[in-house]
Amino acid sequence: MAGFVKLDCGILNSTLWGDTEARDVFITALLMAYPHEVTEPMVQVHVRTLEETGFVVQPGFYGFVPAAGVGIVRRSGVEQEAGLAALERLGAPEAESRTPDYEGRRLVRVTGGYIILNYMLYRNRDYTSAERSKRWRDRQRSSSAVTPRNASERVDTRDVTQAEVQKTEVQSTRVQNPRARAAARPDPDSSSADGADAADASSKSRTVPDTAGRKRPTEAELPDDVDPEVWTDWLAYRRSKRAPFSAAALKATRREADKDGLTLQEAILVTMSAGWQGFVAGRRSSNNGAAGRSHDQGHLAIPKNPPPGYYKN
Repeated sequence: MAGFVKLDCGILNSTLWGDTEARDVFITALLMAYPHEVTEPMVQVHVRTLEETGFVVQPGFYGFVPAAGVGIVRRSGVEQEAGLAALERLGAPEAESRTPDYEGRRLVRVTGGYIILNYMLYRNRDYTSAERSKRWRDRQRSSSAVTPRNASERVDTRDVTQAEVQKTEVQSTRVQNPRARAAARPDPDSSSADGADAADASSKSRTVPDTAGRKRPTEAELPDDVDPEVWTDWLAYRRSKRAPFSAAALKATRREADKDGLTLQEAILVTMSAGWQGFVAGRRSSNNGAAGRSHDQGHLAIPKNPPPGYYKN
């Protein structure tokens, strides 16, 4: 059995509701039915005989009850004779029915059981779609209308989780404290000499908004010549400095690394070890008095003050 079925509240205003036996039998049939596709026309059969009535169920989706009439009646708790008479009324035309579909028939006997003709009509009806769509549109309008002035005045009447409440409070705090947000930004003067950061400015056209309403560059994808673990550490390192590593920064870093004769991975390891924000060619020579290619090809970070002979000349 299906285990669940929708029951339209409109049944209270139908002609069926006043017919106690037919109502109990029909609701019982609803609970016993499951969705079924009729692929070929099926002829209705009389409840008490094997004669055809002349009505034909056309191909389509219906509710199917794989049981005999007496089986449905027995489960409904209605006396057998009254129950069979109710099945006859449910399968007969009804001029006073609210819906003209099937000439008012509701439940008809066919080979193998009974067909509920309007089963899919009410099963597929979504009574909450309009309300859910309205709530979604209201949320969209509310999120797009957040400003420092009205952020604390927003009211969401839908049911929300505790996580959503905390997230909203954090975003509201960020919006209402522009000074704190400005203080958290990195000093542009401290990275003006960083060639990789200078290249980040050219990637502003490829930005996406974050949850706080600000924009940040899209991070570059993993290059083929960098170990995935090193790349993961590198992206996390850049995020800690509030400087996501964009595709433009990747090109600039690779270009600077080529000038010093390093691979991209070696340049990344040197940068993280020295605590720099980005790699610039020649900086190692000025800081450490050594130049050349590092012999560190693995995942170990290159020390900030390497011992003599650490770099090959």
